[in-house]
Amino acid sequence: MFSATIINGVNLTDVLINGESTKYLVVGDKLYVSVGIRVGDNTLTLVSGTTENTYTISVVSSGIVENVIWADGPLMITWSDGGRVVLPASAFTDVPSGSKMRFYFTDNNGAWAQAQVNDGQWGSFFTFVPSDVAEYDWWNVTNTERYYDVELTADMLNQISANQAVEGDFAGAGIIIQGSDLIFSKVSIIIDYSAPTAIWEGLFDIGNWQGNQDLAWGGYDWSTAKAGQTLYFSFTMNDGNDWGCLSLRHGNSWGNLLQRVLVKLILARQIPRGTYTLTQADIDDLVANGGLVITGANLTLTQVAINNI
Repeated sequence: MFSATIINGVNLTDVLINGESTKYLVVGDKLYVSVGIRVGDNTLTLVSGTTENTYTISVVSSGIVENVIWADGPLMITWSDGGRVVLPASAFTDVPSGSKMRFYFTDNNGAWAQAQVNDGQWGSFFTFVPSDVAEYDWWNVTNTERYYDVELTADMLNQISANQAVEGDFAGAGIIIQGSDLIFSKVSIIIDYSAPTAIWEGLFDIGNWQGNQDLAWGGYDWSTAKAGQTLYFSFTMNDGNDWGCLSLRHGNSWGNLLQRVLVKLILARQIPRGTYTLTQADIDDLVANGGLVITGANLTLTQVAINNI
């Protein structure tokens, strides 16, 4: 939730987050807006008739957050239309890979049960059979609510986005769950927004492409990173400069300018932190080629951190 003091709030006709209308509340001179789950810089646009004013707001980490995306239970799932749990594809927008989807359910008097989890085009993700999970003690503990967590991988999130239902009663669905003898109460998405973990701290004056801060052999194991994790680069701008840049490269053959450049971040004095979201291709490259090397111009690097998703 984002809050701010505003003037002439009675004239507000719409609020946009990243170009899309969102729910908001005006109480006196206070505006309250739900900013959703996208960490990082977001655009906030206040609309009054034909007048728009746009601002940049920074959404930061705040621990583990559980967002309920379906709460139409209790519902006994079946193999027919009336007994299906339908999750909108929009609920998975900007959800980082490595997050969890959690099913809350109760058994039907201990009966053998299953849940088939599909995308919106009926492509199967998996079939969940809770009696196979030893810790549930399914046959002895009955009529009890339990939960089951599923890791949302990058591939799964891409499949949800690319294969949502486009027509009929399920239009817009990203996931459809059907099966037998499970009573669903709700479904949520759990995202770990804990503060990023520092993987390097110090003072590295980059100057003008005069050196590099080597994270290749500095103790960080890049094979533990996941696609969708974000790197955070904290810095101070060197005197007399209003902008600077960081160039992120893999570690092998530092002197060879043909080495792969992951990205170049252009940074400004008034925003003392840059970010870069890792892809699986980046991680594979870093693991295979000696890790990360950082160079650039006009700033002093003080910390490199990675989020915990």
